[in-house]
Amino acid sequence: MTTSLRLVAIAGLLTALAAPAGAQPYRPSANDRMVEQAMDDMGADYRGPGMRRAVQDAFVQLVPGASWNRYRLNDAQAHAVAFTALGMLGYTWTTHPPGRPRPERPDQYGCRAATDQLYELALYVPNGTSMFLSSEEQARVRAGLTEIGRQANACGCRPLADGALSILRGLSETTMPDRDDTLERLNELRDVAGACR
Repeated sequence: MTTSLRLVAIAGLLTALAAPAGAQPYRPSANDRMVEQAMDDMGADYRGPGMRRAVQDAFVQLVPGASWNRYRLNDAQAHAVAFTALGMLGYTWTTHPPGRPRPERPDQYGCRAATDQLYELALYVPNGTSMFLSSEEQARVRAGLTEIGRQANACGCRPLADGALSILRGLSETTMPDRDDTLERLNELRDVAGACR
């Protein structure tokens, strides 16, 4: 090997060693592959934003003191790490359509879940025959609005969360909420929800 070729080879090696860690290609470990498979089984994407960081945090919680590169997860542990990481990222779980619960990403699906629930609630209220909501109907509307508020907070739609809270307060101010007024307020809230999809 000539001196010039040696210098080129050494320069190439030094450049590779000096490159920042972020420039190195990502190489999944055995644990990465196990957790990725577990998330795939659950219907989640391991390559989602912040996912690898959440997986590392979940691993530290579930296997304290262990090294990610030295400790080998089994299938059950990989699923536990995946489930915990998804929870840390604010994923919710749904059984719609019926079957095994699937994770729903809050930034993509949370507002849709809230608006879908609001739509179902707006269809439910007109079904009664009285001018006023019965105690059973009030309980269902309150539960629905509470869940809508929770889902709206999870997906970052503050106006929808505030609107749900406002209707809840209105229901608490009377023992006989008017059916038409409640429906009108729910329909107004649907307009607010449309901006959150």
